Amino acid sequence: VYNSNDDKSVIISIYSNGSQIPYSEVSESAKKNKENPIATNAYITGLGAGQAIEIRWRAEVNTANVTNRCLMVKKVK
Repeated sequence: VYNSNDDKSVIISIYSNGSQIPYSEVSESAKKNKENPIATNAYITGLGAGQAIEIRWRAEVNTANVTNRCLMVKKVK
C-alpha cells in the first residue's frame, strides 16, 4: 500500500455482511509512492451461507494504491 503524499495514511477495514468490524481497522502512514505492508484480521461469528466478507480501503488524503491483496478465510467449528 502506498499514498501519493508523504506521511499520509491508507486505512483498511474488514466488513461482514455490509457492516464494519470495528476492531479490524488499521492504518499505515507511508512515504510518498513507497510501498509498505499492512495487514488486519478479525474473528467473525454468526456468518451464514451467502453472507459476504469484504476488505475495504481508503486514502487519508489524495490517492493511494493497494496491491498484492490476499484474503484468507477459515471456518472454525
